Amino acid sequence: MNIAICDRYDTDITRISEFLDANIKNHMLNHALLEVDTFTSTDELLASPKEYSLIFLGILMPGTDGIEAARQLKDGPTLQ
Repeated sequence: MNIAICDRYDTDITRISEFLDANIKNHMLNHALLEVDTFTSTDELLASPKEYSLIFLGILMPGTDGIEAARQLKDGPTLQ
């Protein structure tokens, strides 16, 4: 499972990552199946060629905001 976290604040990225570590990875039989990528801008996320099963996306982002990024992700080919 590929997960992306995209937020302008490193502290929020850290909180979400810690939550995933504490709650999801502990319930998975094979931790290698969970891969988490982090981004501090929506442009970086949108440029990623990887497909994600779950995306944590901040709304108030510099450049392309989270709502517009979500629209582009929905319409793009890399959403599972």
